[in-house]
Amino acid sequence: MKFSGIVFAVVTGALVSACIPRVNVEDKKAEYASLRPTVASYDDMIFEPLRPLERKDFEIKTGSPVFDFGAEGASYFQAFELPEMNEPYHVVINSYQYAVSCIGCGAAFFLQTVKLLDGSKNVIPVKRPAPVQVLLDNVYRREISFTVLPDDGARYVVVHTSKQFVEGGESHIRDAPGLFIYPVIIPTGTQQASAKGLPTGRLRIQTRR
Repeated sequence: MKFSGIVFAVVTGALVSACIPRVNVEDKKAEYASLRPTVASYDDMIFEPLRPLERKDFEIKTGSPVFDFGAEGASYFQAFELPEMNEPYHVVINSYQYAVSCIGCGAAFFLQTVKLLDGSKNVIPVKRPAPVQVLLDNVYRREISFTVLPDDGARYVVVHTSKQFVEGGESHIRDAPGLFIYPVIIPTGTQQASAKGLPTGRLRIQTRR
C-alpha cells in the first residue's frame, strides 16, 4: 500500500484511549443531592495507613462513607493515616477523567480536595500546597499536592469533594493533545478547558520525597 503526502491526525486524550469510562452527570448530581452523612465525626472515620513512599489506587464510589464538611457540603470520602517520617515529603493525589457522554463530548472529574488532621484528629491548615494541575498521560488526571514537614503535626488526610465542585465544575488550563505527523507526535502546548464535577471517582494517592 502506498501513501502520498503526510498523514495528519489529532491525537485525542493521549492517544486518549477509548476505554475512558463514561458517566451520566445528571444522574450523579441527583445522587449527590440525596447524600446523607453516615459518619458523625473525624474520630469515627476509618483511616487506611499509608507507608512511606507508597502509592495506592482507590475509588470513591456509591456506598462509600459520607461526611458533612460544613460549608463545603456533604461528600463521599476516603481517609488515610500519613506515614511518620523524619524528613519532608510530598502527598500527591490524582483524580482521573471520565467522559461525559462520549469521547470528545466533554469531561468530568471527582474534583478532589482534602482535610488535613493532627494526631487528635483536629483539622489543621494545609501548608505549602502546589498549584492544581490537569495533566495528560494515557488520560487526563487532575493533580493536587502539598508538602509535609516533620513539625507540621499532620497525621491524617481525608480526600473528599465539595458541593461547589459538584454543582459548578471547574475551569482549568491543561496540556493539549499532541499533533500526530507520522511517525512522531508534536506537542501543541496547553488549552483552556472546563470539567464537570462528580461525587464519585477513580483516584490515586502517593507519598514521595
